[in-house]
Amino acid sequence: MTPFELDLLRTVWPYLWTAILGAGTWFLKTQNSRLDTISKALAEFTAELSRVEKQMLETRADHQHRIDKLIGEADARISRIEAVCETQHGQALNRRASDARPVHWAQTSDINGNKIK
Repeated sequence: MTPFELDLLRTVWPYLWTAILGAGTWFLKTQNSRLDTISKALAEFTAELSRVEKQMLETRADHQHRIDKLIGEADARISRIEAVCETQHGQALNRRASDARPVHWAQTSDINGNKIK
């Protein structure tokens, strides 16, 4: 290098080094703010996800309760219908899984209980 180039480098180097450090600092601050924004968004998403999961569990429990109630009501109604049919026809309908006899669906009356000839 020539003496002029060395003198120019000595003169410009502090300004050039300050510019490089300033650009690096700006870049790191920008990245830090982006990471903070991402972190806040993830925290909000986690809170929203927890809220939705809790709501889904509550809804599922409510639906399960409704289904259980419907099953109980249907079982009671079928039991009443079977009792009436057994009283009118004199024999069990054999619809239950616990019945040892095979299921036989032949009917000798209509829905109102009138005998068909």
